[in-house]
Amino acid sequence: MTSNINPIAGLFERLSAAASQTGLAIAALCVVVSTGMIFYEILLRALFNTSTFILQEFVGYAVATMIFMGLGGTFRAGAHVRVTLLLDNISGRLRTVIELVCLIITALLTLLATTYFSVSIIKHVNRGTVSNSIAEIPLWIPQSLMLLGLIIFLLELVSYFIRLLTGSDTIPSNQIGD
Repeated sequence: MTSNINPIAGLFERLSAAASQTGLAIAALCVVVSTGMIFYEILLRALFNTSTFILQEFVGYAVATMIFMGLGGTFRAGAHVRVTLLLDNISGRLRTVIELVCLIITALLTLLATTYFSVSIIKHVNRGTVSNSIAEIPLWIPQSLMLLGLIIFLLELVSYFIRLLTGSDTIPSNQIGD
């Protein structure tokens, strides 16, 4: 049984890393697309005294997508804000236990948000709910991207949980002052 744990953990680690990289790539693409949309809107208003009347909504969806798609990769890189006042002063098994408890709490809260988005998406699909703008974007589309970002974040939380339990790498400490 022990021989199966390492290959499975390694496979899960590679899966979560690939998912996080994909999420970061989508987030970066959203930055580029949002910048282009804003530039386009500025040109329309400045040169032609008109507007698309929808780009504000699209940029809002892109910002939400950037945030949620970047969660997993940011966590993997150790770039999330972490209060390490306690963790910096303890080591060994106690530190691992505290980190595991924090991971479980974070995973449960993320799972709660994931469940909420899942239920909301199902309702929006069933009701055919669209945005209250001239674009009439089905609301399940931007919420699905946010849900995907939460799922990637959950994968990273589980991956880190496995690394802590096996004594493998931990998250790098990139906090200010390190």
